Amino acid sequence: MPSAPLRSPDAVMKLARLGCFHQTRLSFMRVLLRRLAREKWSFARTAWNIDAKGEGHAVYEISGNGRIYSLVAFGKEIDPAKRTDRVIADEWDSTFALHDGRVSKTDIERLSRNIPKQEAGRFSAAEIVLARANKSVRLFELVTARLAEGRQPTEAELDEVGYLMRTTAVYGSGKFGLADYETVSSRSEFSGPFAAEMLAVWLIRAYTLDLVEHMARSASPFNAVPLRRDLKRRLGVGNSTGLGMAPFLVTHPSLVDRWITARETALARVRAVYRASYREIELFRDLLDRGRRQIDAWTVDDAVQMARIKGLRQDLDALSSHLASTDLHSDYAWEGLFRFAEANLGIEAQEYLVTLLLEPYGHLVDDLATRMSCDETRCFKIDGSAPVGSLVRAIDASYGFAVNTDFDAAGATARFWYVSEEKLEPRLGERAVDDGEDLEQPLAVARDAKALGETLRKLPADMRLAAFLLDHPEFRHVVRRVQIAVQFPYAEIRDNLIDAAMRPVDLLRCKLSFFGASNFDPRSDRWVRIALFRHAPLPDELLSSDPDDWAIPPLEAVKTIAVAQEAAQTNAQAVGSAVAGEDRWSLNETDALVRKAARGAGLSWGLAEETGKAARTLAITCEHCLSTLADVLEAGRAGELSRKVIRHGASFRAACDKPLDPLVIGPSLVDHEFLLDAGTLSIEGSIRAPILLLPYLRKMALEAARPLVVSTNLGSLMITGCANADTAPAALSEDVASLRLSISENPVGAVPAHAPIQAVMLPQEVRQRFEALAALTYVPSSERSRATGAGAGLNDND
Repeated sequence: MPSAPLRSPDAVMKLARLGCFHQTRLSFMRVLLRRLAREKWSFARTAWNIDAKGEGHAVYEISGNGRIYSLVAFGKEIDPAKRTDRVIADEWDSTFALHDGRVSKTDIERLSRNIPKQEAGRFSAAEIVLARANKSVRLFELVTARLAEGRQPTEAELDEVGYLMRTTAVYGSGKFGLADYETVSSRSEFSGPFAAEMLAVWLIRAYTLDLVEHMARSASPFNAVPLRRDLKRRLGVGNSTGLGMAPFLVTHPSLVDRWITARETALARVRAVYRASYREIELFRDLLDRGRRQIDAWTVDDAVQMARIKGLRQDLDALSSHLASTDLHSDYAWEGLFRFAEANLGIEAQEYLVTLLLEPYGHLVDDLATRMSCDETRCFKIDGSAPVGSLVRAIDASYGFAVNTDFDAAGATARFWYVSEEKLEPRLGERAVDDGEDLEQPLAVARDAKALGETLRKLPADMRLAAFLLDHPEFRHVVRRVQIAVQFPYAEIRDNLIDAAMRPVDLLRCKLSFFGASNFDPRSDRWVRIALFRHAPLPDELLSSDPDDWAIPPLEAVKTIAVAQEAAQTNAQAVGSAVAGEDRWSLNETDALVRKAARGAGLSWGLAEETGKAARTLAITCEHCLSTLADVLEAGRAGELSRKVIRHGASFRAACDKPLDPLVIGPSLVDHEFLLDAGTLSIEGSIRAPILLLPYLRKMALEAARPLVVSTNLGSLMITGCANADTAPAALSEDVASLRLSISENPVGAVPAHAPIQAVMLPQEVRQRFEALAALTYVPSSERSRATGAGAGLNDND
């Protein structure tokens, strides 16, 4: 397909530009609604047991592709003083879960004991998303009162807020025992990023509209009227989010690259259009007019964002004037318009033009939505065979922004990222006044990349990275990032994330633009309110209206006649509810907990990341492996193990007379797997708990595509690389005095596919040991951090 050159990552990945991104037709909620409409999913409210105070439960079902998903909602009347945007809250107006299948009475009873507790509850693999929301009291009460009086609210009254309820958290991907992403990602409806979360929010929107009408009828049974359909569409679901979301763009570099690459590729395809059709030109002009009206109505209190909005309004006026004398029927007219914007408009307008240019070209760009996911495990492994010189060149190519930063300058290291002890959420501290610098999270990418480069430049260019990392494990996490950036050019934000002038809200806006958010309203530089699904079709309109012409609302509100749709019958079988319990943990939350515990036990960030990944494999290998892992972490922290490894040729040993820590030697073996091509790798001396080496040995077998022969003083075994085939072997069942590795001559054959693991058992005693170690990485909260670290205020009764 014809394509113009993609924009340089040095230009695109600056915070000043990322913080000006707008929704596009590749945004996740728009991709979701197109899919649901195309596949003709049907919707029904199957239960409404809400009383006059708004307490009780409701159930919404959506069905298609032979499956059913149920949104289970619980309403509660709460003290207004409890209503807050902050994660410190423990009560909410409504709480929700997206359940895999049709819910039973038993499910409702179980969920009623857990959903209202949110983080304090436990969930089963049958729950995919967990969420909670508070009323926007001012608008909710206004609409309730108007409807109870038999009147409709005005458009202006609705537009001032844009939603009846605002979510303060939407969780997925294995949190609190929810289904791991891997268990549902193969389903077409959930194949895109955050698709399940977007589905839950869209169904929550239907609940909020039903709830306000119900409260009006409860207040005035004989006078109340339903909310007019065109007014319903004006309302979305609000969301408040703060620093908890910000690190995502840093901790998922390869995934972020896929998002940005798709967006940039879409822009490049449209720029390469030789000659636009009459329909495409007219649609673009119409969207510009609609967009100008939308931006004119966008007003916020934040001075920085308001200045950007005013500049955007002026630039869109200039763009409109330019179009009056521009022939869009000429060759490569979109490329000319793009160049005009680059030369004459501000960044906010340049990025809004990206949104406008993509809109007429669904047939050219919508396929890119299928490329916005990636298997992050494929690029997690460090290539230890690479020479030091290759990494230096990669740093120069991708991290020039870091190399050229003077970190001794005032303000360059003014801030640090940490995890709050109170709610286990990311926070941003001021290095000069806040405690916790010694527990800094690994988000100072620019500083660390520059330090890595300076260290590597002092070494021989042909030295292997594996040898370097033996002596410098503190750089493992940065080495991994640099190697990822070589493959994924848009993986790295090219700015200093600990600078005094850095605005975290720019990180939030970038991610929220990919969700499809509108009404971006910063409440400080650390938290923001937005709206989702404003003007989108309602669930019962999805099959009778355009699922994609709403993000930039039409100039005239579409007056659609209500279409009564009978609930579709389906032969889909409801998914049975797995038992939720204290000991049942998802793989993702096991990984996250063990990663923090490993860091608390004193391992470097890179080794801690690898320990978390290893825990996923160990959890499904044997029932005692995680307990053994806790033993080793505690022993390592107590100084009972050697974490310093010395290599001579293909032989490894501890630097002292203590047993080797398997969590250190395991990654080192993987780094040096290239030595197996020449023969045998060996470890001389005692190794504590060698069963913990299994995840690393499996990686080596998979990489070699042949079985790995492992010999110890207790026996020998063959590792195939398949977690299901390699059970806990006797040869690694206790401490060993030595170990030999070699490659079998026999090919490993195809690794058999296996069903995703629904959950693992993590006994309470073992979990508490991990939690005690993880707690060593948390910074105690203070009144100052509560007021400024998270960003949000303490009370929210607007």
